Amino acid sequence: MRGSNKGGAGGALLSFVSIVIALFVLTKILPSLFKIVFVGIFILAGIFALGVIAVTIYAIKSGSDENKKRMAAKAKTDAPSEEQAIKDNDPDEIRNAKTQILKINALIRKVQDEEVRAKSYEAYNWALKIVNEISRQPHEIKRTKHFFSYYLPTLETVLEKYLTVEAGGVADEAKVKAVSCCENLLDAYKKQYRSLFNDEMLDLTVEKRTLDTMLARDGIREEA
Repeated sequence: MRGSNKGGAGGALLSFVSIVIALFVLTKILPSLFKIVFVGIFILAGIFALGVIAVTIYAIKSGSDENKKRMAAKAKTDAPSEEQAIKDNDPDEIRNAKTQILKINALIRKVQDEEVRAKSYEAYNWALKIVNEISRQPHEIKRTKHFFSYYLPTLETVLEKYLTVEAGGVADEAKVKAVSCCENLLDAYKKQYRSLFNDEMLDLTVEKRTLDTMLARDGIREEA
């Protein structure tokens, strides 16, 4: 895009110079009347060239702004939702988890490396799902004891240590370890989240079996 814009500006400038040279030669042949025409065409050509240059500059600037927007979108993490707001009746584990979620969100925004930021953000999203689900089902806290006591704080610790190393300019080796930690935490978060729905999955299995039995008994479908 930028190359074609520059090419267009260069072509316009070359055309402008060619016109000026041609008109200059013609003035030598027809000096009187042609001077008036020459001045008029020169002014029009100048306006045209300025217009092309202005459009080119605008296009280049727009492309740069679009690039900045794309980079900002990559670095962006979700803003805390209403669900994440700490409530007076929240159990201590949920209050602490919501506080840690906010800290993790802020830490991810500071990470410069794209891969580390992407992996940590992916883990953060699953951690956020767990916290939001437990907020809706506080009675399930016992199932997530290790999540609150170890797995969630670990993501915060990993990010803090990585940011310290990254700020020191020696993040190459730390990057590999940080990405690996985030991937392992991501696996743990996914399993933890799915475990919150074990009862519902069991209930669905029982309902399906009962439905199959009823359909077979009523002759609607043969029993498998």
